[in-house]
Amino acid sequence: MDARRAIRHILTEAAERPPESSPHKKFNVGGRLFVKPERAGTDVEVVVDVAKFDAAWAQSSDYVGPGGTGPTISNRYEKFQQWFHDNPDVPIIMPEIGPYESGLPGFTNGRHRFAVLRDAGFEQIPVAVVPKYAETVREKYGA
Repeated sequence: MDARRAIRHILTEAAERPPESSPHKKFNVGGRLFVKPERAGTDVEVVVDVAKFDAAWAQSSDYVGPGGTGPTISNRYEKFQQWFHDNPDVPIIMPEIGPYESGLPGFTNGRHRFAVLRDAGFEQIPVAVVPKYAETVREKYGA
């Protein structure tokens, strides 16, 4: 089994486990399953309204615009877009929201994922938020 098939097998197997065997809560949004990344540790899961969050994020210097425009990293937008299309049954790892740049929302991980999901028409996306900012994110951008 090549490395890609092995990874897909592991991810698919994880998606089929019952929720009680997962250390993290799973969210079903827009017909897709989302999970909090292991590295997010004590981060809090918050479901954000994509339009509200995107309007604020658009003012940030790391904004990934429609179609993957703006300051992107290599071809991450296109790679996730392809993965998203090819893996409809594999859970999506939630984007991670971190420290704010001048009061604007930002990502510690997952801005390309968020942009692809936004462009795919998601109206809500669960995100993992640093506990310090969870209430602010919920108040300003919560779905």
